[in-house]
Amino acid sequence: MPTELNTIYLIGIGGIGISAVARILHEQGKTVVGSDQEASELTDNLIKDGIDVHIGHRVENLPRNIDLCIISPAIQKTNVELKELHERGVKIITYGQSLGLLSSSKYTIAIAGTHGKTTTTGLIGTTMVAASYEPTVIIGTTLKEFSGLNVYTGHSKYLVVEACEYKRSFLDINPDILLLLNIEMDHFDVYKDEADYIDAFIQLAKKVPLDGCIIANIDDENVKKVLAHAHCNVIRVSRKSEADYSLHGKNTLYRNYHLVGDLVLQLPGEHNKYNALMAYALCHYLKVPDEIIFPNLYRYKGSWRRMEYKGKIGTTEIYDDYAHHPTEISASLNALREKYPRERICCIYQPHQYNRTKNLLKEFGASFNLCDQVIVPDIYQVRDVKKDIEAVSAEILVKEIKKNKVPAKFGNGLEKTKEYIEKKYNDFDVIVIMGAGDVYKITKWLEEDEVLRV
Repeated sequence: MPTELNTIYLIGIGGIGISAVARILHEQGKTVVGSDQEASELTDNLIKDGIDVHIGHRVENLPRNIDLCIISPAIQKTNVELKELHERGVKIITYGQSLGLLSSSKYTIAIAGTHGKTTTTGLIGTTMVAASYEPTVIIGTTLKEFSGLNVYTGHSKYLVVEACEYKRSFLDINPDILLLLNIEMDHFDVYKDEADYIDAFIQLAKKVPLDGCIIANIDDENVKKVLAHAHCNVIRVSRKSEADYSLHGKNTLYRNYHLVGDLVLQLPGEHNKYNALMAYALCHYLKVPDEIIFPNLYRYKGSWRRMEYKGKIGTTEIYDDYAHHPTEISASLNALREKYPRERICCIYQPHQYNRTKNLLKEFGASFNLCDQVIVPDIYQVRDVKKDIEAVSAEILVKEIKKNKVPAKFGNGLEKTKEYIEKKYNDFDVIVIMGAGDVYKITKWLEEDEVLRV
């Protein structure tokens, strides 16, 4: 950040991305103040580390002199703090623009794609740290390898960052290396159709300089459409064909068409083989030795809410997962079924956003075929307009799931769903609590009730 910016205010400071920026600014010696609507583990940790965080948005929270305000994508124009800062004439930028400022002075590695960004960022970030590359890493989760934080602040030229396509915010980033994992239509409230969605990735690819590179999954047809517009070097990665980096069979890795060895992971699931292959390609490109890459990729066991093992209720295993798109649900459940081939699996799924649920209703309905039971407690409302809320409901999704011959029921809210788990856990060997909203509260409540034990 420019040296003349001393006091920076962050609205929505408890967000998973913006809280990482707050930490980086704090370590740079800036005076960092912020607010969020609710307290959370993230806000609690910021306070512990000396950052001034207010719970609730009020004009009284604002310091007299503010040089810059950064706002989370979740903040509405009607926010009272935002309106006051507009009246004061304070410079206001988005979270995405703050990443752009950080990336302008760093050698930036951006991880983009509809699915797998967080896991791939974690694999790359931890491997680069293990190799003493000292990157700054901004990740959309918390990692035990980063002392339970969502950021690692290194002191080298490298910045590793998740590049989120929501509101085209990744176009504020200046990538020297771009990883393209996959591209599948999402964020229906922002993009008018798939062509519009793909075009955002095309614009991002065009930002990579001539001396940079794109590392791309060429098994994805939409990624290949983007590569047609690339001006820089392209490194091709594949699970299905020969490529610069390819993985054949179960885990046999080839580099430049020559056998390297076995890429063995503890992370289950075919989707994680793609994530690890992309991470390997990037780290090898940066000249990290294989003797560091292979052990680190193997050691990586995942992160917060990415098929995270939470413990047991009796003998029933409990997992927590962030999947919120039909493709992600199928990938997570395939990975779980790989580990538990004959066990009885119950999925507690909370859809994230009425708009997404409406637009992908059939796809959602077909994505639970590996479950023995699905419970939909409610739909998490965010950025939804009235017509979206009126068009779909948890009960409608339950009916759609049942069309695919999967037992499903309406959970009647998070608390009732928690009570159902406490009564019926013995009916299942595995329960996975899934979604990107506040469904994680169920595991928290079960822990507080001392029902769930690690």
